[in-house]
Amino acid sequence: MCIIIHKPAGVEVPSAEILRQCAKRNKDGMGFSMTSGDQVMIAKGYFDVEKLIGILTTEPNLVTSRDMVIHFRLATSGKIGAGNCHPFSLDSKMLESPFSYTDYAVSHNGIIYDVWGLDKGGLSDTASLVRDVLSPIRNVHKLEKVLRIVASVSGSRFTLSTKGGTQRFGTGWITDKKVHYSNSTYKKYTTYNYSSSANRYLTYKKCPVCKTLVLSYCPKCQFYVSSAKCSKCNGYLIYKAATDANRCPNCDICRVCGTLLLVDGRCPNNCKNYILPGELCPLCQRELITEGNNIMCPRCDWNFNLSTGEFCPHCGHFVIKWFNTIYCPSCHYGAQEMKDYVV
Repeated sequence: MCIIIHKPAGVEVPSAEILRQCAKRNKDGMGFSMTSGDQVMIAKGYFDVEKLIGILTTEPNLVTSRDMVIHFRLATSGKIGAGNCHPFSLDSKMLESPFSYTDYAVSHNGIIYDVWGLDKGGLSDTASLVRDVLSPIRNVHKLEKVLRIVASVSGSRFTLSTKGGTQRFGTGWITDKKVHYSNSTYKKYTTYNYSSSANRYLTYKKCPVCKTLVLSYCPKCQFYVSSAKCSKCNGYLIYKAATDANRCPNCDICRVCGTLLLVDGRCPNNCKNYILPGELCPLCQRELITEGNNIMCPRCDWNFNLSTGEFCPHCGHFVIKWFNTIYCPSCHYGAQEMKDYVV
């Protein structure tokens, strides 16, 4: 599942205890990126957390003054090695390099499924996405658009670091003492003695489906109830296994059959069209649907292909297609007749 730590400039690095806890629960490699002048420095391929802690604490004033992303990997695809550690440079020549200076650095927490048609080989899903989809994009606004879409479709969290700082994408981020964590694995496990009277102080959550009070696992519904809440309905999120992204049983449902969507947004009943969680048509504000790699609005009848889609040359927003014409919903570049049709 991994964990990303984003430490903004002027904020101290998390304690050694937190870094050790992250490494204990995400043990397949570590790395970090840090702003350095007009570029971003990447150092990765650490498998000894004490070595990483030593590097980050050698010059505390310098490290505190810089924007930094620290990543701890828990492998779900690809080999375990320095090349698959995060962050990744968007320069494909330095993709697996353990040390580099770059213009853009990307870190990821989550799973990207094979709907992308990526030829991974020994690379992880993230490395394949960077190589095949992100590296060819050299415009920061286009990168932001694509990462926002990928995070929404896959239920993942990303960071994009440039010389100006770091942007976070996806939902479920936890902010603790001005540091941003992509999940709760930086916290220590708590072991409870259920025979103790002290357990009257335990915090129970109400299962969002069957309404049973549970600590974490709901035996009736057979899933775990997360401590995180949905950004749309404020209800508790759920997940099946530790490697799954959180889902909302109220919002992340197929609008055709009512079944809870899979982590990548597909309907388990293979409904042809399914809702893209959290995304609205920029023209009519209706929920978007997807079919394969295409994002579409069922009312305005436009589509955008995630693999071959084009972006506006003026503002960087993705352009939408209607028959043989294109149109930018942000700056209105493109066919006037399409604007008249959808407004």
